[in-house]
Amino acid sequence: MTRTNLYLRQWEEAVGTLEKIDTNELTLDTGVLELPTETLQKTSLTELISRRVAVLRTDDPDHPYLIREEKN
Repeated sequence: MTRTNLYLRQWEEAVGTLEKIDTNELTLDTGVLELPTETLQKTSLTELISRRVAVLRTDDPDHPYLIREEKN
């Protein structure tokens, strides 16, 4: 199944169930987000697979993306 590529502008957020982590991509049930490799290396995401997450793009060059578990 082909997934939609998601592009976030500053202060936009994508929410979905984390299905897969690649070198520079997160696959959510809502689409695929391409993220800087450094962002994915700094964050331990493997424990979040199959859980609902939120990815927020910021304007901070040191932390351009924030990833957290979305609590229901």
